[in-house]
Amino acid sequence: MIYEHCKHPKPDKFHMTPEVESYINAHKHFAPRHIYQNLLQMMDKSQFEKTELYTITRQQVYNVWRSINKTGWERDAANDYRSAQLLLAEQDGYRLVHSLQEPGVSLAFLTPCFTDRSIYSLAKMTEIFVDSTFGTNKHGYELYCVLTEYDLVSLPLSYLLLDTRGVQEEGKRGSRLTAWFTALRGEGLRPNVVHTDKDFAGKKHEFKLLFMV
Repeated sequence: MIYEHCKHPKPDKFHMTPEVESYINAHKHFAPRHIYQNLLQMMDKSQFEKTELYTITRQQVYNVWRSINKTGWERDAANDYRSAQLLLAEQDGYRLVHSLQEPGVSLAFLTPCFTDRSIYSLAKMTEIFVDSTFGTNKHGYELYCVLTEYDLVSLPLSYLLLDTRGVQEEGKRGSRLTAWFTALRGEGLRPNVVHTDKDFAGKKHEFKLLFMV
C-alpha cells in the first residue's frame, strides 16, 4: 500500500487581512469584544468588500489587539497586581504571604478561615485538598488553592496566583509552589493527608516533607 499526503490550502478562517488589522489598530483603545462586534456589523462596508469578515474569529481579533497593546497590557497587569495587594490588605482576616509577592509573577494570601484561630482550630485541619485552574483570568495567571474539610464543610485556606511564563530559571514553578507550602507549614498547617487531582509524580516527597513531618 502506498500513501501520499496532499497539501491543502490554509482555511480562510485563519487568515487575517491587512484591512482588518488596520481597523483593529485604529480602534485599539476599544475592548476587543467591541471591535469584533463592530467588524461583524461592517461586512458590507466598501473597505471590507473583499474581506470575508464572517470567517474571522473573536480569538483572532483578541490576539491582534493584544499584540498592538502589549505595553499598555503589561502596565495594566502591574496596576491590577498592586490593586489586588491593597484590596487584600484592607480586608479583615486576609494576610499576604510575603515570600510570594513578586509583581507580575506571584501573589499568595491566607483567608480568614486559616487566620482566625478563635473560630477555626488548626488541630482539626488534618486533611487538605490542593486544586488549580489555568487560563481563567485576563492576565493568564494560574490559580492554586488549598482547602480543608472542617466539620463537613469545605473551607479555602490559601490562594496563590502564579505566572512564570516570563521567568527564566530552572524549576521556576516548583520552587514557588514549594515556598507556598512551606509558608503554610510555617503558619502551623500540618495535615495527615493531602489530596490533589494533579499527577505530581516526583512531588509526593515534598508534600510529605512540607506537611507531614
